[in-house]
Amino acid sequence: LSINKISDLSPDLFKRLLSLKYLNLSFNEIEFVNSNFFKNQKKLERLDLSYNMIKFIERNSFLYLNNLIEFYL
Repeated sequence: LSINKISDLSPDLFKRLLSLKYLNLSFNEIEFVNSNFFKNQKKLERLDLSYNMIKFIERNSFLYLNNLIEFYL
């Protein structure tokens, strides 16, 4: 999902993708990271949010990402 001009991360966007291991959201227009967005992504190992316009990240946004190995902001 890189380079898609995504600006809003709805908390329900990946709700049903419980086995998601790699998520690349780089080079978008994301400004805000909601604390519930990654709540169901417990198997996520790689997350790339680099090259966005992030201005605010809610507390505990990455709390449930216990398997995260790589994280790019």
